[in-house]
Amino acid sequence: MVPLGNGLKVIELGGCGARLLTKLLQRAPDCSAVAPEVDAVQHLSLTAVPENLLKFLVACALLSFGTFWTVSGLFAEQAAWPFGDATLILLMAVFTVAGRALGAWTREKDLTQSTEAQA
Repeated sequence: MVPLGNGLKVIELGGCGARLLTKLLQRAPDCSAVAPEVDAVQHLSLTAVPENLLKFLVACALLSFGTFWTVSGLFAEQAAWPFGDATLILLMAVFTVAGRALGAWTREKDLTQSTEAQA
């Protein structure tokens, strides 16, 4: 178990292979005690996030993981991503900035076209 603070704990399973079921059954009482606390904390924190922003960030995360795994599958992972798993953070940043820039450009283009149509 790894303590997170605020009384929350995460169960660390690791690569235990055949012992996974045994380990899960041993930790099940801890999960049932922690799950309601985690759900309450998540619910309170996510209500403050606008829905469209949340959807945008999830899309960027999916693009980042998809790009990382696709390129890792096509090439040797170390050759494709010299920074290893830290590349995921860089990919997330690139997709987020590119998405925001594309959104701003599209809004600007729509505004100029609507002004030209009115004139």
